[in-house]
Amino acid sequence: MPDQSALLMPLATALVAFGLLWPLSVVRRDASLVDFLWAPGFLLQIAVAYGVAGEVSERGWLLAALVGVWSVRLGTVMIARRLREGHEDPRYTALRAAWEPNFWWKSLFLVFVMQAIVQWVIALGPITGGLAADGAIGGLAAIGALVAIVGIGIETVADAQL
Repeated sequence: MPDQSALLMPLATALVAFGLLWPLSVVRRDASLVDFLWAPGFLLQIAVAYGVAGEVSERGWLLAALVGVWSVRLGTVMIARRLREGHEDPRYTALRAAWEPNFWWKSLFLVFVMQAIVQWVIALGPITGGLAADGAIGGLAAIGALVAIVGIGIETVADAQL
């Protein structure tokens, strides 16, 4: 089992990162800015965990590379879409209308903090996998990497078709 700090520092990092983005969303009246950090935040959490742990297995580097490619791909798509559209995502506009008054305050907890926590829970998979004692790349890990690469390729084609 990895050191607790290697598991908890990524959560703290996510909470700080999303927390720093929140005031900008309030000023701009655009909660969809949270999406700018969604995909890249996974890679950030893995980097923090691996940095705190100090020693990363071969499997850890493989997981970081796979998550990194996925993170950059999805982050680029989401940020480009948001910049192209030029306005708050309709999902957040609907939440804004439903959660008035004081959406600005509610969005801190129900959008930004919630996404930080959910992101951390999901990131725990590659974090613990990369920090596991037996971190060699075996046949099953190679198959998993191949499946991930094919999946990222399919996502890339699907996004291009949209």
